[in-house]
Amino acid sequence: MIYSGSCHCGDVRLEYETSEPISTWPLRACQCGFCRKHGVVTTSISNANLRIHADVDAIQEYTFALGVTRFQLCKRCGTYVAAISEYEGVQYAVVVANMLDCRSQLTQTVTPVVYDDENPDTRLERRAERWAKLVS
Repeated sequence: MIYSGSCHCGDVRLEYETSEPISTWPLRACQCGFCRKHGVVTTSISNANLRIHADVDAIQEYTFALGVTRFQLCKRCGTYVAAISEYEGVQYAVVVANMLDCRSQLTQTVTPVVYDDENPDTRLERRAERWAKLVS
């Protein structure tokens, strides 16, 4: 199944592809300052693919803290849509759940998560195990 979504203005569009039922997708609320200020709930599973469709000029990337994550924001409307990390030559992504058109079906419990004890290597290893692959 392919689940579509977009930022507020539609300049950045998403396709999240997985055979896993929506009810099994984990919902996470990262407790870092960036995610808390944005009220972000993300989802990702390792057997999913994420495609981001946007003109090169439509996306603003933001990086902070450990510097291993590229947060994807729409330049026009400012919506945070996804985060990307690269590990061993493969790009992995987590999607902001509210960007998906199926968001009303995401009714499972949101788990608050804290990753403060991770170093760059352990963070990237975790993401390679849990995040969707970013594909073109």
